[in-house]
Amino acid sequence: MLGILAACLLGLAAPANAALVQLGISGAVDGTKQTIVCGPSSPMSCITDNKGSLRTDGYQNSFDFLINPIDLKQGANSFEFGGLRNGGVWTGTIFNDNGVLTGSNLLYRFETGNFPTQTIGAYSIRATATTFRVTAVPEPGTWALMLVGFLVVGSALRQQPRRASLPAAA
Repeated sequence: MLGILAACLLGLAAPANAALVQLGISGAVDGTKQTIVCGPSSPMSCITDNKGSLRTDGYQNSFDFLINPIDLKQGANSFEFGGLRNGGVWTGTIFNDNGVLTGSNLLYRFETGNFPTQTIGAYSIRATATTFRVTAVPEPGTWALMLVGFLVVGSALRQQPRRASLPAAA
């Protein structure tokens, strides 16, 4: 009886159609970084006098973090979070195929200042990842229900009467 109760509690802990789901994403992005380059003479007016130039370099980075909880529905789920000048903007798509999560079309953008106008030393990053890993992160309530389930099962196993062992026949 207690085992059935524990199974029910564990079943409630991870509903098939959970509304908001905390997700972790990880992978690597590849793209470009453009930097405003000014000459040694008159650096403050290099942009307005068109004496500056843009330097483009390759950009690669890995990522591994939690994204804001999203309403994860069956099929394609797009997301966006972050700020352009505050750590960068992340956008992408998470595809939910009956609980199997895959990520695609990730775009990362970051800028300092008002790129590319009137900011000396400003730069802009634009990087993409065609695929990325997605993992569902259980919420604290889910962990609590799982713990209760394990305690109930452990308690039930502990309270079963122990059988006396018989000596082996010689």
